[in-house]
Amino acid sequence: MAASAVYDDDMAVSELVTSSLPMETRFPPFQLRQLGGFWFPEAILPGVTAAHARFEPRPSDVFLASFPKSGTTWMKALAFAVAHRADHPPRSPGHPLRHRNPHDCVKFLEEPLAVDGGMLAALPSPRVIATHLPYSLLPGRVVAGGGSGVRIVYICRDPKDALVSTWLFAKKVVAAAAARDGDDGDDGKPPPPPTTFEEAFELFCDGRCTAGPQWRHVADYWEANQKLPDKVLFLRYEEMLMDPVANVRKLAEFMGCAFSGEEEAAGVARDIVDLCSIDALKNMEVNKNGTQEYVKNESFFRKGVAGDWSNYMTPAMAKRLDMIVEEAVQGRAEATTAGRTEPGGAEDPAPGVAGDPAAPAAEDPAASEAPDAVGAACGSGVAATCGVAKREELGDAVVELGAEDPEGVQRAGESPPRDGCEADRAEVDAGVRCAAPLLSVAVAGEAGA
Repeated sequence: MAASAVYDDDMAVSELVTSSLPMETRFPPFQLRQLGGFWFPEAILPGVTAAHARFEPRPSDVFLASFPKSGTTWMKALAFAVAHRADHPPRSPGHPLRHRNPHDCVKFLEEPLAVDGGMLAALPSPRVIATHLPYSLLPGRVVAGGGSGVRIVYICRDPKDALVSTWLFAKKVVAAAAARDGDDGDDGKPPPPPTTFEEAFELFCDGRCTAGPQWRHVADYWEANQKLPDKVLFLRYEEMLMDPVANVRKLAEFMGCAFSGEEEAAGVARDIVDLCSIDALKNMEVNKNGTQEYVKNESFFRKGVAGDWSNYMTPAMAKRLDMIVEEAVQGRAEATTAGRTEPGGAEDPAPGVAGDPAAPAAEDPAASEAPDAVGAACGSGVAATCGVAKREELGDAVVELGAEDPEGVQRAGESPPRDGCEADRAEVDAGVRCAAPLLSVAVAGEAGA
């Protein structure tokens, strides 16, 4: 079947199933749908379908996973430079990163035409591929427990900084759409007004943002790293800022291309860090004047610092978000020891299980540990990574919050709240993956072809 016909089929499947998924429209620029307990732009769902149905991984593939605005652009540049340094020395004037945006050098798995358009298949090995999908929604052939040889690098960032960066980026995309489309967009309606920071904060705390909830996204990969450290590398944005050279060495070793003694003597790791620094990238002509499909390249480069959230959040807001993350992580740790996950994802497959024979369940060594031990491990890993304050430091500032929606309000035009993917499973044939009805229909159709 021609690529265009396959893409059309994926679009048809997406339109058929998307309408049944919960919708969120209050965080422009993207209209979001809830899939497997996470929120994603409608536009990427055909790409997710294609990835699950037809993506063929290679043993040398390296996946760069991240929650949006958590250092993705920087990580793309670093990993690309590390993987291709033999052909493109970092000091070379003709290095691709000097003439192309990192997002043009490293494509997202879930881009609508990444699989069906042949973009990923045409890349030489080793391929570096990015994704914002959580570990639990990666294709079965990709997950580390599937034995495909694929390596996964995850970078996480303080959720407060991720929120600020997300909001500022969204404002730029909305402004670009307004400038491009004028009063009328593609649907004949004016572009949505930008969300205020206070509105964005409330939605983020509800987990209603692209790839949210952020804390579940991070916990997905943290747990995978704990089970399969040789297959999943967990990096922290803040630690990379403090010692980028050491972290680039760690990245290269994990990717299977550690720096040789000769390269170390020549300072290649430092050259890569210098090439990929925020200042260097933002000052390159392609990133000052080039554009992506929906926004200027310069929009992907801001400050590249840790702690900028303090310029946007009140102390009470910061403590509230810290508490949400801490409670969610602690609850997940306790639930893991009981053989389940937290509310809102109770039926999600465990990391290492993706609903097809290529992804056998991974052993969970933590299952036999005491809840306190697991909670401490997760707290020192995920919660500390996210910059969570200790509970005793919060005092009277702790805000009582519900698990999913503090107000318990069903918004106008929105589907009623549903219990994770249990409701999703009821919409599709039994035996297919509960986390994603869209993917279930696609896989079922592929099997019956």
